[in-house]
Amino acid sequence: MFLEILLAIYIGCLLGVVTGLVPGVHINLVAVMLLSASPFLLQFVNPIILGALIVAMSIAHTFLDFIPSVYLGVANEDTAMGALPGHKMLLSGMAQEAVKLTVIGGIFGLAIIILALPAALFIVPVIYSGVEPMIGWILLFFVLFLILNERDANSKFWSFFIFVLSGVLGIFALGIPNVPNVLFPMLTGLFGVSLLINGLNSRITLPRQDSEKKVTLPKKLILKSSFAGALAASMVSIFPGLGPAQAAALVEKFFRRMGDYGYLIVIGCINTVSMVFALITTYTIGKARNGSIVAVDEITGIGMNELALFVAVSVIAACFAAFLTLKISGIFCRAISRVNYRLLCICVIFFVIILTLAFSGLIGLLILSVATSIGMLSVLLKTPKSYSMGCLLLPVILWFVM
Repeated sequence: MFLEILLAIYIGCLLGVVTGLVPGVHINLVAVMLLSASPFLLQFVNPIILGALIVAMSIAHTFLDFIPSVYLGVANEDTAMGALPGHKMLLSGMAQEAVKLTVIGGIFGLAIIILALPAALFIVPVIYSGVEPMIGWILLFFVLFLILNERDANSKFWSFFIFVLSGVLGIFALGIPNVPNVLFPMLTGLFGVSLLINGLNSRITLPRQDSEKKVTLPKKLILKSSFAGALAASMVSIFPGLGPAQAAALVEKFFRRMGDYGYLIVIGCINTVSMVFALITTYTIGKARNGSIVAVDEITGIGMNELALFVAVSVIAACFAAFLTLKISGIFCRAISRVNYRLLCICVIFFVIILTLAFSGLIGLLILSVATSIGMLSVLLKTPKSYSMGCLLLPVILWFVM
């Protein structure tokens, strides 16, 4: 059984490499496919083995999916905000260090959540039972808090405008029936394609990526950012619709002076910890908050024994995934400096268009176009990109309060 679990972790990590590096191929899609095939697969493997494979894939994905967002600007709901400081570091010749910071966040955050696991098992049900009737209003408070903390009246107005505009897009996009993978064109348009078009207009020249250029951070900043990320991940797991972007923006208000480096650690931490926290919330309150963990729960159920095993699987998968992420990022780092940045932007934009047509059809292409326009407007108005996550947050708020 032990060797079978190790093999499942290895295969799961390889699948996580694929889902992390290939835009549009999400872990939830692969997890649903495995769940659909489970009646056949379970004739040959134990349910625990299949569950371990999905957990390992999910953890590996949280490390690998920063590579396309940093190097190519292709974002998803987990890495959208990390793409922005990561892209700045790419333009400074430090893309490898940007990816490394997200890996640091994932590893440190995982260590923190494991240490806090016994307390979390008792605290999460208490918190959730207290806030469940007020989730919509709490989310609304979070949004208003962020907007009212902008620097001046002009910034407050345009931040609110972008939030509502993105929210209206989200309401219509998510409300259209029978459009698969609608999040891909919406989020890639808001956070990825708009960034690439801005790069085309700015005539940016991609500098040589210097793998020898290192970021040296104080241990205090690493611990502070990791703790902030773990706290934000717990909020993402408890409050539906609160994404990594809003959670990171919230904790940044309380944990100031993190800078871009600390922010990348926070985003990397949220990405990994929220996946492990989904196991905890599934066990304690029966709410997975994550499609791949829902699949695991359907296959095995998550009791105390399964929780302990899957947390151990997460640790092993994280170590393996961290190694793979840095190695693959190094390959990207060496290759991308020889690529014409303008040509790269054009190729990625066309690649996203092809993926959108393949996964979401003409309606998806329309959503991509509208989302890209809103994303470019956000750049023009110089509003924080986190408000574009209103595309997910506003529909959730309305669903809870109405």
